Amino acid sequence: MNFVRLVLDRSFGFPVTISLNLDTNELCVESLSLVQTQGYRQGDSRMKVLVDDQFATRVREEVSAFLLAPKQPPARFGLDGTTWKLEIQWHGHHHTSEQWCPESGGEFDIGTLLLERANKYTQLGSIC
Repeated sequence: MNFVRLVLDRSFGFPVTISLNLDTNELCVESLSLVQTQGYRQGDSRMKVLVDDQFATRVREEVSAFLLAPKQPPARFGLDGTTWKLEIQWHGHHHTSEQWCPESGGEFDIGTLLLERANKYTQLGSIC
């Protein structure tokens, strides 16, 4: 299975996980905030939708570019903000990366794509 997963670990707020199965185009958003803000049934903290092929292809292209690019050290660290954890399973290889409130780079590009698409379906609140 090929997938990309973004975990937003916020200093003051519920963590958010956005996953995209790159084989089936299924986008999954998980957060306890979904229970509170969207009126979901008690305990239902997951939302799944199918995304269009064009979006999934764009994410695949960004993943390929990210995996080919030289790895850069994290640009900065902080105590108040959001840590972006990116996990990629791509053609049998597993890759992980972690950045605090990225402003550019592969983590930012892939994460922003996932966040913008997830925000079309639910409000996730403050990102950084």
